Amino acid sequence: MMVGSFILMHLFILPFPAFYKWTLYLNIHFLFVNVFFLLAATMNPGYVESTKEVSFIKLVEKCDPNFLCPNCSTTYRSDSRHCYVCDKCIGKFDHHCAWINNCVGERNHIVFYIFITSLLAYFFAVLTMGLTKFHATMLKND
Repeated sequence: MMVGSFILMHLFILPFPAFYKWTLYLNIHFLFVNVFFLLAATMNPGYVESTKEVSFIKLVEKCDPNFLCPNCSTTYRSDSRHCYVCDKCIGKFDHHCAWINNCVGERNHIVFYIFITSLLAYFFAVLTMGLTKFHATMLKND
């Protein structure tokens, strides 16, 4: 969707003289959005490491069962959860995002929100330019 909007914008909106000054801004913004997309998609979201030294049965005997993950054989905090898509426990688990194909957790929350905010700003800029072009075309036809 990002690449498609970028190509369509360069084909149909930016060639017009009124939008020449926007070209550099939108190209830099597009690069910024994609850098944060790649960071959010590839960063470790805060996987909770399992303890290999202690067996899971010993953990059940000594720890509160509500803070044990039977899938990962690990203990975790109250704000951590097991992601069934990634099949790992994530610290401060927010959600598994299908757009970045990664979990959002304690290590990539900020990067994910910067990505979402910059993406929203990018689409508002493209929408504003498209509506301005449409409005100018409609006034020209009248």
